[in-house]
Amino acid sequence: MLEFAKNLFLKNGSIEPTAIIYKRSGSPLVLDIRMEHKETEYQALNLLCQSNDASQMIIISEAWLTLGADNIQSPTPRKREVLMLSTMNQDGVTMNVFEIDRRPDGTVGLDEINLPTGLPGEDITQAGWLTEIFPSSPLPLSEKRKARKVAEMIRKKNRK
Repeated sequence: MLEFAKNLFLKNGSIEPTAIIYKRSGSPLVLDIRMEHKETEYQALNLLCQSNDASQMIIISEAWLTLGADNIQSPTPRKREVLMLSTMNQDGVTMNVFEIDRRPDGTVGLDEINLPTGLPGEDITQAGWLTEIFPSSPLPLSEKRKARKVAEMIRKKNRK
């Protein structure tokens, strides 16, 4: 998936925010993400993972990032345009980040950025939310239907 996303970006020069939910059985779900409704979109994606017995979810998006010496508290932080691939499963989150190099001749390049391991504050693998999104045993059918219905309502509302 990493190479596919990189090649797609290099070919088009951009990529729409996308989530890919891998089910334990069956074809993956490929969904667009409306970043203007990011919080509720993520709620819907979490519900879709639960209702589809997902084993993992990958979120692909462009973003602006400030790191290390580019500290955001600086009066003039250096923001980097990046392509991000976040892979989530019950074991944790893996992030692949590539700085976007938009060249004067119109071509685009990607340079990998090595992020520091771990995040400040709470260890997200212990936070419990990954276990909720990727439960070890499937939800009962009635709960799957409820979760799917709520997710569909959220996504429909976000697209009005």
